[in-house]
Amino acid sequence: FSGFNMFGLSFSAVALGIARTCIAEFQKLAAEKSPQAAGWAWVLRDNAVIQSKMAQAQAQWRSARALCWSGVRRCGALASTARLGWKW
Repeated sequence: FSGFNMFGLSFSAVALGIARTCIAEFQKLAAEKSPQAAGWAWVLRDNAVIQSKMAQAQAQWRSARALCWSGVRRCGALASTARLGWKW
């Protein structure tokens, strides 16, 4: 396990964190925001297209996280990441 592998793991962890935050913030926004058209009483979270896109985004995030963890296990770095206290 080289230093380059550790950099790659670190960069992917940052990207996963940013993506997770974006998903969480959009969920908050969708719960409150309604379209600007006058008279529309629904919020974005009630839209089937929004729900579908959110499900796809969450599935892609989980898939990326699983891929990252498989790389960690393959490189034998699981013990060192556990010592560092990284949370995924």
